[in-house]
Amino acid sequence: MRAQLVIIDDSQFLFGAHKNHVREFYGFLKQLVDRHTCNILFVGEEGVIPQVLAFGPLAARGGFPKKVLTPFGEGAMDQFRLLLHEIDLRLPFRELSGLANKYLAQELHDFTGGATGQVMFNLVRPAAFRALNEDSPRILRHHLYEEAALRQKPGDAREYFAREAA
Repeated sequence: MRAQLVIIDDSQFLFGAHKNHVREFYGFLKQLVDRHTCNILFVGEEGVIPQVLAFGPLAARGGFPKKVLTPFGEGAMDQFRLLLHEIDLRLPFRELSGLANKYLAQELHDFTGGATGQVMFNLVRPAAFRALNEDSPRILRHHLYEEAALRQKPGDAREYFAREAA
């Protein structure tokens, strides 16, 4: 078995690293590209696009099609809730956590701005760890409440997940 796809997440940090590290990173990428054995997917902030395109050996081998994904806006709440349900189905609990519930979904959206990565890494994952440590059958509202309180932005006085979901 061989790799068919190499995913480089948070690639903006690699392109913005110290000059020596960037040179080593470009060398690694060039070796991957020259082998013609796999695709490369860069995941990162939109500013990565010009950095990738500026590196000739990469840009000349496929043009690097790009797709900019934006956070789920208020008008996309149905899709956001569907995503949350799919996340919920994959969590390691005996019961569903109800992340797609209207109240929880709205709170998750408000806290993260609808950014999928922030939902997973800033709230769901740490809340899941907390729930697992408590031997809970699912993520409970208070797990989300506690994790949101720990990660709340300075100046944001709102209490997220403060009331029971309907």
